[in-house]
Amino acid sequence: MKKTILWAVAAMLLIPSGLRAQSSLDPFRPYLDVILNDVGDGCKVDQFAFCDVDEDGSEDLVFSSYDRKRVTVYSAKGEVVAPAPMPLTVAMVQSLRSRDVDYSPVAYLYSPDEKDHLSLLKPIFVWNADFEGNRFSNSNVGDDESGIGASKYKKIVFKSNVGDVTYKGKESSPKEHYDYDLVWKLDDPGFVKTGFRGYKAEEAAPVLFKDGFQNTVNILNFNRWKKGEAVRSVSQEVKDAISYYYRGEKIAGIRYVADCAASERTWYRVVFSRRGDTSHTALVGMAEGEVVSVWDEYMDLSEFGAVPSDLWYGGSLQDFWDYKQVEFMAMWGSPEGLEIAVRWFSMEGVHYSILREYGNKMLLVYDDYEYIMAY
Repeated sequence: MKKTILWAVAAMLLIPSGLRAQSSLDPFRPYLDVILNDVGDGCKVDQFAFCDVDEDGSEDLVFSSYDRKRVTVYSAKGEVVAPAPMPLTVAMVQSLRSRDVDYSPVAYLYSPDEKDHLSLLKPIFVWNADFEGNRFSNSNVGDDESGIGASKYKKIVFKSNVGDVTYKGKESSPKEHYDYDLVWKLDDPGFVKTGFRGYKAEEAAPVLFKDGFQNTVNILNFNRWKKGEAVRSVSQEVKDAISYYYRGEKIAGIRYVADCAASERTWYRVVFSRRGDTSHTALVGMAEGEVVSVWDEYMDLSEFGAVPSDLWYGGSLQDFWDYKQVEFMAMWGSPEGLEIAVRWFSMEGVHYSILREYGNKMLLVYDDYEYIMAY
């Protein structure tokens, strides 16, 4: 059973089919920063859909809060976009609420088009790092050796460290759901000691690039927490700023994730107290004491019955920190803004993703998915 690399769409099992009509996004692409900043300031935005609200024949961009009580709409008439919210009549709102609108998380709003630098660079995550055997592989692209141009990938990036690799060919995959691995080896095995200093192989998911990628992106240095290290304390000022941004939501738990001096950012993983049947967690980026960008995850707990936890899978906060932490692997400045390569875990498996800042949101613009069915 094979999984393909999905640009801005995670696992097909997780994301509604309506999201895949990405042509609807095209008119809005030049305005995303403006729109996301604007709508984020005036309305709590958790999900989106494309829907012809004013019935003029063009799909509009609809933002909604998770409880669907707050709605903001941006109109597109052909290729002309109004970068300000559409005035909604009572009839429009009632009509919208009466439809079976297929909403998706805002994090999946963006899909790179052919002009996007990621569509040209096509980075590949290393799923399996073997330091002792000098073997770095990905099982997801195992049947597409020639299609991706595997031999062109000559650079490996972990944190701010860049090493040289050579493609060695296709090998049988040890993973249950995959047949083949594409395998690269370090030209200098000593890079393990310098490029991955302080990390075990299972803690690293570096990124492979084609030669010359640094003509397009600028690799940034950053600090990050990893499992086993002492937990850093988080100030009350940070907690208050995050709670204020989320209109008073109570924080059940918070952990430091990473910081980058060049981008003036510090990131935190936050679990909010359960509200009714809604579970809410977030990756929050802050600068100068204020929230600047967020990646929200919501879950409807009603199907799980009387789950006492703040978390969707009913685990404890410690379980969440142990198994659901977002792990930063690399970071770079790009023509489209700040991008972060991360590894994170869902109910079905492991995601290797690239987050990009747009306005006050972090959008998943790349997602490579390893099926594990961990829970």
